[in-house]
Amino acid sequence: MNTYLAFKHPHLLMAALMAVTWVAAAVMVSRGSSRAIPTWLKVAPHALALLLIITGGGMVHAYGGLPGWVIAKFVLLVVLVLSISRALKAADKRPQAMRWLVLGLLTYVYIVGVAMARDVLGWLA
Repeated sequence: MNTYLAFKHPHLLMAALMAVTWVAAAVMVSRGSSRAIPTWLKVAPHALALLLIITGGGMVHAYGGLPGWVIAKFVLLVVLVLSISRALKAADKRPQAMRWLVLGLLTYVYIVGVAMARDVLGWLA
């Protein structure tokens, strides 16, 4: 089996789970109480980000280099995790939390665009 594919499929699974985490965070924030947020939802973005970095690192190693679009994805992943975390912390302040969730959604969409285009411009390339 190709080493790149051995890392690609778990990487895509983690990316899909990150989207599920974002949706779960959006549901919890829409309820408006930070006390109702389960612990797993607070931990999940960080754990998934770590697994994304590990599987992404394996893909980069198999790819044989570190292109600029991979660095862009890493930076955007940090923004995504921070935006989800900030939204969950600001759940009591609904307008502020919704702004963080919108930033997270836009970041996630941009990460997918960068991954598909293999270009820093993402969907704009």
